[in-house]
Amino acid sequence: MARKTLLGSKIRRLREQADLTQARMAEQLGISASYLNLIEHDQRPVTVALLMKLGRRFDVELTDLSDDDDRKLATGLREVFSDTTLAAQGVNPDEIRAFAENAPNAAKAVLELYRAYRLARDDAQSTTLAIGGGTKRKTVMPAEEARDFFHDRTNYFDEIETAAEKVVADANLPPGEPWRGLLDYARAKYGMTVDVVEPDRLEGAVRR
Repeated sequence: MARKTLLGSKIRRLREQADLTQARMAEQLGISASYLNLIEHDQRPVTVALLMKLGRRFDVELTDLSDDDDRKLATGLREVFSDTTLAAQGVNPDEIRAFAENAPNAAKAVLELYRAYRLARDDAQSTTLAIGGGTKRKTVMPAEEARDFFHDRTNYFDEIETAAEKVVADANLPPGEPWRGLLDYARAKYGMTVDVVEPDRLEGAVRR
């Protein structure tokens, strides 16, 4: 099952940059204003034909209308807001997604600010080694290297994302409790069984 192309926030930004009303933009695209309104609110996907019209009429590259950048931004922001210093704020995934879609430049600035903060924190915590002549060299910690690896890729790996989307489609996960569908899928496809136990049986584990 292909992922629907929901580009409401980008279409809205494009319209506002062109200083057009919904009615005027809809007229230029040959669609109804109500349909454009649904698109801008992510209640209707953008068809390939409409993407082509947008590209020709407003002189934009189709890659500029891709939602991949928003997904990568949202993934990076999820890492930021899961940090122990920010987790207590309780920023939920819907807020993160809206932030990435509606204010991408601000979202990128937050990622860079977090990166600078993290590097400063790591510098303060890292050890130094004394080498010849009393010169000191910063020791790059393995955890720091791993964090940089994920940050440089905005915590996004296309092969993993694609494989995960295929599993979701193949497993036909039920709404509400997708984990039950995943257990059934793992059992049927790989012969894997999973025991779900009560918290008092976790023997000190930090995650359920």
